[in-house]
Amino acid sequence: MSTTRKLTMAGAIAEAIDQEMQRDPDVFVMGEDIGKYGGIFGATGGLLAKHGKDRIMDTPISETGFIGAAIGAAVVLVREVMPRVWERVPDARVLLIGHLQVFLLTQQAEAL
Repeated sequence: MSTTRKLTMAGAIAEAIDQEMQRDPDVFVMGEDIGKYGGIFGATGGLLAKHGKDRIMDTPISETGFIGAAIGAAVVLVREVMPRVWERVPDARVLLIGHLQVFLLTQQAEAL
């Protein structure tokens, strides 16, 4: 009997986020259409029902706002997963040069 299983990339991402959210109650996810609609490609599918709206947060289109909220959360040691906003992180790093180190994970559909 094989222990190998097949997952889509979106399914693997959703499973990894779910595992981390189970492990650490400070992890949350915010982004556009990630709750009710399960995010782009379904990468957050099922997480809203499992973890609730306090940890899976749909947001308006405002990437700059995401970064500010994520950095603020990271400063107080809350773990946040944030889809598709990596391009704004360098702006925040310039403002915080040498003063603060934070954990921030972003996820995007674009290839570099």
